[in-house]
Amino acid sequence: MPDLQPRAPADTPRSTSGHRAGAKPATRKPRRTAERILAATLGLFNRLGEPNVSTTLISAELGTSPGNLHHHHPAKEALTNALFGA
Repeated sequence: MPDLQPRAPADTPRSTSGHRAGAKPATRKPRRTAERILAATLGLFNRLGEPNVSTTLISAELGTSPGNLHHHHPAKEALTNALFGA
């Protein structure tokens, strides 16, 4: 099957990152998932009370997987500690 990727002319200089020299790489937004998790957790704690909030509920509130939540905060205790500075 032929390679369908567009290619720069052979005489176009390339940087080591694979972009054409002088071309701007795509701008990415900073990742703020950990901050979003903390904000959602605090909101749920305030509405429902800390004992009634599970990590599954937090991930559902965010619309993310429990695994993604656990990647940033391994347990509910870690979330509580992060919120209250313990």
